[in-house]
Amino acid sequence: MLPREMVADIYKTLQASLLARAVALGIITAKQSEEMPTPWFMIKAGSPSQLRQGRYLVRGQNPDLSKYYGFAEVDKSDGEYLVTWYIAEREIKGHGQVPRGNEPIRLSVPGEYEVTFSREAGMGIYEASRGSGGIERFIPASPIIH
Repeated sequence: MLPREMVADIYKTLQASLLARAVALGIITAKQSEEMPTPWFMIKAGSPSQLRQGRYLVRGQNPDLSKYYGFAEVDKSDGEYLVTWYIAEREIKGHGQVPRGNEPIRLSVPGEYEVTFSREAGMGIYEASRGSGGIERFIPASPIIH
C-alpha cells in the first residue's frame, strides 16, 4: 500500500492537471476549478471537523428505505452554513450555525426536517442523519455537476 503522502501527491498532481485541461477546453471556469472541495488527505492538519464549502454528490436513504440521489452546494458566510440540495428536480434550502470544535453540524430545512452531520467519514465524505430516520452522505463532486 502506498503511503498517504504519496497518494496525496499523486492525487493533487492528477487533479490539478485535469482541472487545468478542463479550464483550457472551456468545460469549466477557473472559478469553478478553485471551488472544488479538497479531499481530507491533502490537508496538512488532517481530517476536517467541519463541512467545507463546495459541491457534493448526495446519496440518501429515507426512513422507508427508499433511496434518493442528487447534489448539494455548501456555502459558509458570517458563521452560518447555507446549503442547497437539488434532489429529484426539487431545490431544498437549509441553514445552520457553524459549530465550534467537534460539535455536530445541525442544518434546519424550514418546515421540513433537520439534518445533522456528525462526522467526516474519510476521503472528504460527510455522513448525516436526516429527519426521523433518514441518512445522507455528501461526497465531494466536480464543480461541473449541474
